[in-house]
Amino acid sequence: MNASINSTLLASAADKGTRRRLRKSQFYLLLDWLIILSCLGFAAHINNGVFFFICALIVARQLVALETILHEASHGLLHAKVSCNDRLAQVLISSALLYPIEVYRRFHFQHHHEPDKKRPFGIQGYPETSTISARIIFILQGFILDMSGVSFVKLQVRVWKVYFSIRRNLIFDPYAWIVFALQINIYLLIRVCGGDLATYFILWLLPLGTRMPALLRVRSIFEHGMLLKQGKSLECARNFGGALITLLAAPHNVNYHREHHARPTLPCWDLPAVVENPSNITFLNSLRAALGSSLAKK
Repeated sequence: MNASINSTLLASAADKGTRRRLRKSQFYLLLDWLIILSCLGFAAHINNGVFFFICALIVARQLVALETILHEASHGLLHAKVSCNDRLAQVLISSALLYPIEVYRRFHFQHHHEPDKKRPFGIQGYPETSTISARIIFILQGFILDMSGVSFVKLQVRVWKVYFSIRRNLIFDPYAWIVFALQINIYLLIRVCGGDLATYFILWLLPLGTRMPALLRVRSIFEHGMLLKQGKSLECARNFGGALITLLAAPHNVNYHREHHARPTLPCWDLPAVVENPSNITFLNSLRAALGSSLAKK
């Protein structure tokens, strides 16, 4: 991807505004990690099945939140210096999601200019089909791939293929060792709290490899369902609403996706201020639009 395209999608000093705005991203990054580590520790210590399930869901949601901060970092909105921005994202986000920021940035910037291509996590909306029932079947098939871990494995193959083409020597690459160190530290935290390898698998790897892709699929469908054939970036994205769906799948205002396509270097914290007619962004309207329902409001 050429430098002129990158320059339009990377925030300039003026876009980043005050340090206070950047500190908001840094604050939520630390808060997201605090919630994840608390869930891992408490669940491993309490060792209750119902609590396990709830904590695993919370961890998956917080991983989606980390992906949102990685998205901000890909636009240079985590730190004023690009080098520090990328290092912070690599250590504190990419190592958890197994998604190097340079690969994420490449896929995400491609999505801005070619919105009909696959989404950053290898997940996209569905093709326009003749009936709503056919679209629902397509969605359910996608969820089966997500919850079985197939989507995550396919993503990893795609991501690391690109990463190898960039780095070429993984053994001596510091990012690979950061990933290894983080996974070991997560496992050690669970062990200290009384958990074991099975607990690590249930509380960390399963949310990362199954629930998180499913939540991202939900978000992608609301963002791009029935719009992917229209070609232009702004016309291929929509805002969506609904308290539960935004809580689980669209943290940090990422549900204002059309505004992001219109202003890609505007921090997600500022998106609500530029939305027109926010009262029209309801869950039912969003669902009707995403499914292409004939019941959509005129």
